[in-house]
Amino acid sequence: MVVSLRRAFTQLLTDPKLWWLVICSLGLSLLAFLGLWGALGGLLYWLAQHVERFRQWLEWGGWIVSFVAALLLFPTTFLLVQSFFQEAVAARVERKYYPQLPPALSTPLRVAIWRGLKFTLLMILLNIGAAPIFLGLTFLMGSGAVVYVIMNGYLCGREYFEVVALRRLPHQAVDAARRASGGNVFGTGLVITLLGMVPVVNLLMPVLGAATMVHVLHRRPLHMA
Repeated sequence: MVVSLRRAFTQLLTDPKLWWLVICSLGLSLLAFLGLWGALGGLLYWLAQHVERFRQWLEWGGWIVSFVAALLLFPTTFLLVQSFFQEAVAARVERKYYPQLPPALSTPLRVAIWRGLKFTLLMILLNIGAAPIFLGLTFLMGSGAVVYVIMNGYLCGREYFEVVALRRLPHQAVDAARRASGGNVFGTGLVITLLGMVPVVNLLMPVLGAATMVHVLHRRPLHMA
């Protein structure tokens, strides 16, 4: 895992095309943020025209509330947008480190979109559902953060591995390959989650995570394929 992370980080620092993917996904995420802010603000403004009791507050305070809501949703939006670039990241890493590989299996666009939406919704729902547990453990034993990192580390490790593995393995073989590399997959997911909690660094984590998982996939023993 350490070797895989080091290789991915080195390529991220030196490969302009990976930085271009980061910039593109950030730009699209900002556009999505503005669109979400505008949609929420417009909805509250429309309500202001139809709910007399809250009209004045909604007309002026609605845009502030919608901005805060869109800001809170930005990390999720960014994660969703970057999920569409993960295959491009994987292709870039394979081109540099594994040029002997045959062409990758194609993934239909609708499958990539559904996979990104499914993962994002799963992350949101599980974190919302587990929030009382996180808070309770934090107040009782101070261990809520540990549970948060473990749960999200497992989810991130599984998702990133499946993204890169489906490019090279039949769908039915992906689970077996993930189990065979379980320790590395889970450890990489933990690192992605921990670094994803650091401001600014978290903007790089989806690209770095996908790049790292490519190495985790291809460095596994052949008999574990």
